[in-house]
Amino acid sequence: MTQKGRTTPHQRNEKTAKAIRAMLADGLKLQALKRYTGLSVNTLKKHYGKEIEAANLKPGKPEHKPNGRTRMLVKFMKMNGETNEQIAKALSINAVTLTAHYPEEIETGGSAVNAEIAAGLARNALNGDKIAQIAWLKMFAGRYEAKAPNDNAGAADDMAAALAKLAEGLPGG
Repeated sequence: MTQKGRTTPHQRNEKTAKAIRAMLADGLKLQALKRYTGLSVNTLKKHYGKEIEAANLKPGKPEHKPNGRTRMLVKFMKMNGETNEQIAKALSINAVTLTAHYPEEIETGGSAVNAEIAAGLARNALNGDKIAQIAWLKMFAGRYEAKAPNDNAGAADDMAAALAKLAEGLPGG
């Protein structure tokens, strides 16, 4: 503090400049820089104007960048019957951005999730998980009915052989 509650003026330093360049590269806007650095917009422009100009800031939100988490979210929401508007709202984007960045997930979302689950079920069944073996045969082979626990004692080897034939060519196997 220098006089009557005023702080010392900000001095440009390379550590802050490097941090600002990194934040700008991540798509942060001037108001976000103000919040993170604690500096006013005027101070940012005065001391780090070159970095701000080099970033060529555009008005509005940063560009949406899909990632594995958001792609999976779109698939699951589509599988649950959510509309494009509902999915876009959950991602804090608009429906136009959603359809531009996630056309495949919107088109095949439900079937893609089902295929991934089926592949996981097949892997578990082939690895000896008896519940997965029974589930697979009930759902996909349509030819297995569960009997009393003692009646299934010798069926595990037959199920494993049948599953191996059914699961040939499944992704991730």
